[in-house]
Amino acid sequence: MKARQLAAVTALGLVVIAGPGLTAPAAAAAPLVLSTGLEAGQWIGIEQLISPTFTTGAVSIEVLINNKVVLKKQRRTADPVLLKPPADLNDTEADVTVRAYDNFDNVSSLTTRVRVDTQAPAATFTPGLTDLVHGDTVVTATPDADVVEFVMFDADGTELGRTSAAPWSLNWDALGHSGHLNFELTDRAGNVTKVQSAFQVDDLGPTVGSVSPGDKAFVNGTTLTSTIVASDPSGVAEATLLGGATDITPPFTTTLPIGGDGARILTWTVKDRWGNATISRRVVRVDNTRPTITIVAPATGTKLPRGFLRIPATAGDLNGVQRVEMRVNNRIVATDTSAPFSFLLNTGIYGRSYAVSFYAFDPVGNASSTKPRTYRL
Repeated sequence: MKARQLAAVTALGLVVIAGPGLTAPAAAAAPLVLSTGLEAGQWIGIEQLISPTFTTGAVSIEVLINNKVVLKKQRRTADPVLLKPPADLNDTEADVTVRAYDNFDNVSSLTTRVRVDTQAPAATFTPGLTDLVHGDTVVTATPDADVVEFVMFDADGTELGRTSAAPWSLNWDALGHSGHLNFELTDRAGNVTKVQSAFQVDDLGPTVGSVSPGDKAFVNGTTLTSTIVASDPSGVAEATLLGGATDITPPFTTTLPIGGDGARILTWTVKDRWGNATISRRVVRVDNTRPTITIVAPATGTKLPRGFLRIPATAGDLNGVQRVEMRVNNRIVATDTSAPFSFLLNTGIYGRSYAVSFYAFDPVGNASSTKPRTYRL
């Protein structure tokens, strides 16, 4: 038998014998990378999903950024892969290379030059995210120059509005809602920043601290001056007394005519800067009628013995008598605050002749007096 030269070539786990008249098979071609999943000049962000495509036979892939391997993966499915560029490449151009390997480590690659943005977008907001708001509110973002979309959601995640152009303003009705909204800013590279507001929604009128005169207070005269003290987180803008005037400077005060005797209702309306209103009512009792007062004896001109003499007085008023005073020579010498009113006059200490009179006062300060009676020793 002729001698034969043998060559063994391992292919697909088989031993192929090549002899005279046989040629060794050519090496298998590497799978081709058809696309990196990126476009030249494309912006990529902090996290970028890419979907490279290949010819058949690719079993694993590598992704490189500027020739540095950042990802290795067995290619069992056609799922996208997540690319995370290094932060120090922010605002630069970079080469993204995808390599494809077959079972024999044959490799091919494809490179796309992209632009990198690893900085999340930011913005300031008007009103500020903790400011007081009321009713129809326009929320305006002042974002970074590369922002392409601004979206607003309520606290439950329901979208309330979106815009993709300046002035980056969205409308929201705050009435009856909490101040919690969620905002999303998206830049040209797809980076997303989420921001939550904590607006203070002011749907209530001012809180009334005090009103003077107080409730059920007695007043007299032809006019009444009333003052209301109120507060509000948005600021109290004005206060109006029904029948009086509007005051815009705290403490809020105005004067109005009060009419004749009897109950009178004071009705104040206070508003904050949004127009939220609170109505506060007080009842005052108008009393312009003086009390009555009489004494029976002794008559004027009477000569009195030296010593103590009891003199009764009768006083009355629709709203009650607050006090009765006895005055000698126009000087208060005794006071009685409860009926029946009675006084002891020391006849021996005022000289040979003196004048005695009695004054009655009601709760509001109306007063009546008896004519002076002159007595002598």
